[in-house]
Amino acid sequence: MDIHIAKVRDTLPQRSAPYWRVIKKGCAVGLRRNRTGEDTWVGRYRLDGVKQFAKFGRVSVTTWEQALKQAQKWFAECEAGQKTSYVTVTEACRLYVENRRVEKGDSTADDAERRFKAQVYDHPIGKKQLRKLSTTDVEKWRNGMATKSTKCAANRNLRSFKAAMNYARRQGLASTDDAWGLVGMFPGADGRRELYLSPAERRELIDGAYSWLAAFLTGLAHTGARPGELRQATVGDLDLKARTLKLSTRKGNGGTLRVRHFPLSNPQAYAFFKQQASGKLPSAPLFPTAAGGFIAEAVLSSSIRKVRRKLALPKGVVAYCFRHAAISDWVTAGIPVAAVARMCGTSIERINQNYFHLIEGSVDDKLAEVALL
Repeated sequence: MDIHIAKVRDTLPQRSAPYWRVIKKGCAVGLRRNRTGEDTWVGRYRLDGVKQFAKFGRVSVTTWEQALKQAQKWFAECEAGQKTSYVTVTEACRLYVENRRVEKGDSTADDAERRFKAQVYDHPIGKKQLRKLSTTDVEKWRNGMATKSTKCAANRNLRSFKAAMNYARRQGLASTDDAWGLVGMFPGADGRRELYLSPAERRELIDGAYSWLAAFLTGLAHTGARPGELRQATVGDLDLKARTLKLSTRKGNGGTLRVRHFPLSNPQAYAFFKQQASGKLPSAPLFPTAAGGFIAEAVLSSSIRKVRRKLALPKGVVAYCFRHAAISDWVTAGIPVAAVARMCGTSIERINQNYFHLIEGSVDDKLAEVALL
């Protein structure tokens, strides 16, 4: 890529991944054309599959010749075995988001990016170079989040931050994890994040929603599906003869498509889905917006937020609460954990981890009734 030519640089579209010009084997200088912010020069050194990255200044103030000179000096340091990296925390987080998008998919990447945008990119810690990052920096950043939000939220953000920093270390951008590895989570602040909505509370939210949103939330209440699964469901996924609804989810871009068929054994649920599909083509969305298209994730989130505010409901009320409530009710009703896991497209281990507390008392009672001798 001829990024050393200004006319060529100006024609390149903005994107998160840099445009690279290979200088020699394992050594490249890149141009990062961010969608927001100024263009910057970056460097990449690769040896035995391990990559290191560096930053060489803004294009507006640093010429190609100057950036190349800095890069060649840095390449020499890397070749001499010096683990020197000038990558900042923000740049490391962006690299992690790119990796998550490829390996885990948009949902995982978007969640991490949302946290970093809120807590890292515009924070002083984001400007810190990894080689200069200290335990004090990370601890101060963690404590600051706890004063503005909850310790539980701070722990979740810290967990994403550590994952990004550990990824950077694996890429050769940091020689030690002391800066973040020695900073622990707030103890006793890892409570379950989903609110349990009682049937009455679920009905209140549904009744207060727009018609298309009310239908979608009703579908979630009947199936305990992940919101993303139901958003992409089509009329053709509904098999009224077999009384099942096909739900699909994919782990990562290009990952294996996981399909399951949820049983519509409940007469109320069957009648609802039959009515929902009436008069629609098989390729049409089962739960369309007012305009008739598929529901976008951002539209769903903002719409629920508006209804939540109108009804003065807690901030933690989100679409996923309906899945959490359904699983809770099924487990409490005594449906075998294996069956619940299969219906919900998750593992028995995950159900036990998050919901065993709901049946622990009943298990003790049943054990007390069993005569073994």
